[in-house]
Amino acid sequence: MEPGENGILVRARVVAVHKERFVVTDGSSEIRAELAGRYLHRAGSALDLPTVGDWVSAEFLDDRTHAIIHDVLPRSSLMKRKSPGRNVDYQLIGANIDTAFVLQSLDHDFNPRRLERYLVMVHESGALPAVLLSKCDLCTATAAEQKLARVADRVIGLDVLPFSN
Repeated sequence: MEPGENGILVRARVVAVHKERFVVTDGSSEIRAELAGRYLHRAGSALDLPTVGDWVSAEFLDDRTHAIIHDVLPRSSLMKRKSPGRNVDYQLIGANIDTAFVLQSLDHDFNPRRLERYLVMVHESGALPAVLLSKCDLCTATAAEQKLARVADRVIGLDVLPFSN
């Protein structure tokens, strides 16, 4: 971690990612940021780049209207998914997530296999999953119980909360 022009690096959190542009916050304001050329050159893959939730070392410039990200601090968790196509690369979803809420409706869009895929992704990230099942009022009581039983078979030991608006 090497400082740039002003020599002062501040710990900041990434709150948005727009391709090669970022928005970081120091807790008092949001500042547009970009990666330092040296950091970008060192990055071996998408996994090395900052994502939402990452803590970074940033240098704030121009009266705090712009920042340069010099380094990503160690992550406690990283949620990612495989990029589409033949190449084995990843799209970053978020970092440093303690609990991930997986939401699925119990109506016609209910899909236990999709729920399993999301839970695997959350488990691999290091976050703790919680399952929210919406629209239970749009099912008969019997259908809702059957769907909840199918979910319970797949999510042993996890919190599952059925609800309706």
